[in-house]
Amino acid sequence: MSGWKSKTLKLRDKHGWKSKPGYCICVLDRGAIRFDFPCDWKVAHDDDAVRIRDQEHPADNCILAVSNLRLPPVALEVPLREFLEGTVGKEGHEILEQKPTVETRRADGVEIAWIETRYTDPKEKRDISARMCIGRGSGIHALITFDCWTDMASQFEHVFKEVLRSLDFALPVQDPTIGPVVQ
Repeated sequence: MSGWKSKTLKLRDKHGWKSKPGYCICVLDRGAIRFDFPCDWKVAHDDDAVRIRDQEHPADNCILAVSNLRLPPVALEVPLREFLEGTVGKEGHEILEQKPTVETRRADGVEIAWIETRYTDPKEKRDISARMCIGRGSGIHALITFDCWTDMASQFEHVFKEVLRSLDFALPVQDPTIGPVVQ
């Protein structure tokens, strides 16, 4: 996914984008993935993900990363739980705690599964609560990670919930200054 381009655009009057007060909208791959995040958080990207932090690195306490997983059509047949449970522990961290996988299917057809683990950061010697999530809709998969210091996790819980609540896929966006085309 190299060659990312990031733009902040001025929205036109009567645009179709909607978010909660205090939240901004992130749209990846021209509408393939859409979610909300706090407006005062810092946005950056690298070759494989958009990374959104509560503060500039290295003073950050929480990081949200989202990427578009480009998977073959057969991946639509694999339960999201299997994707997640097959990756936990492969990050190279000693897992101190693993909570049960959470799965939801919304009325709009979006499927979401996430798992939370806890491990100790080797540099900082502090525990990290790490959530790994896969969302799926309209044949598109999003990988979402949400990591924060365990002792601060409760203050960031609302952000994770809003990312999942607002997660959407395959929005028909012809003009990003107007928003999605409602059919």
